[in-house]
Amino acid sequence: EETGAVVVATPLNSSFDHDLAAKEAAEHMDNVLLSLQRQGLRRLATAPIWSCGHGTGAVVQLLVATRHRRAGLVLLGLTPARSLPLPNLPKPLARLLSGGL
Repeated sequence: EETGAVVVATPLNSSFDHDLAAKEAAEHMDNVLLSLQRQGLRRLATAPIWSCGHGTGAVVQLLVATRHRRAGLVLLGLTPARSLPLPNLPKPLARLLSGGL
């Protein structure tokens, strides 16, 4: 059954350089979307984009969302910010992830 949804899985650089991993994941996503648009799926230019990540992938998708338009995020098993260096998160979000409100 056609749902009108497109799922794109991006490879993850699993180093602790989260900024690099986020940059690479975003570039991969942009390249896939551009390729699909060139193949005739032009509506993707305005379609809502949801990001999903688990563990380190959640950290990477969170960083991607601070720089790129996203309709929403699904973060599973996000490691608390206090255990990973996440310098680019907005302060309220970093505070929330580290257990503060």
